[in-house]
Amino acid sequence: MKKNIIIIILLLFLLIFQISFLNDFDFFLLKFNCVIVALILMLNILSFNKVIGLALMCGFFMDIFSSMPFGTFLITYTLTIFITEVLFLNFLTNHSFYSIILLGIIAVVSFNFIFLAISGVSYFFNIGNFGISGKFWLDLLLQIIDHSIILGIAFYFINNRSRLFKPVFLRS
Repeated sequence: MKKNIIIIILLLFLLIFQISFLNDFDFFLLKFNCVIVALILMLNILSFNKVIGLALMCGFFMDIFSSMPFGTFLITYTLTIFITEVLFLNFLTNHSFYSIILLGIIAVVSFNFIFLAISGVSYFFNIGNFGISGKFWLDLLLQIIDHSIILGIAFYFINNRSRLFKPVFLRS
C-alpha cells in the first residue's frame, strides 16, 4: 500500500513538473513528456491494471489543467498505454534495452497521433481550436530522441541497481 501511495505522489509531482515547467520551453532536451516516460517504465515493472489506472489519473489531471476539450488527455494516455502494453506482451516480451527504447518510440508516436486525431475531431465539431504546427515532424523527431535518451538512462540505472529488468533464468 505504501508503494502505491509513493508511486501516485511521484506521478503527481511529475504531472506538476510537466504542466508548469516543461510545456513552456522550446529546447532540445525539453521536448519530452515525463509522464509518458514514467508510464512506460512502470509498464515494465508494475501490473497492467495499476499502470492503466495511473494513466487514467494522469489523463484526468492533464485535462483539468489544459485548454483542450475534457477527455483529450484521458483518452490519449489510456490508448497509448493500451497500445504499448499489447505490443509489449506480443512482440517485445523481454526487458532489454532495445525493447524499452522501442516501446518509448511507439508510445511517443502513438501519443502524438492519437492526440492529433482527437484534436482534429474536436476542431471539426467546433469544440476545440487546436491545430497542427508547421514544425510538427521536427518536434516529433526531437521527442523521439529525448524519450530514447531518458529511457536509456533510466534503463541502465534500474538495470544496475535492481533485478527488475533482468531475466529470471539468468543468474549472475
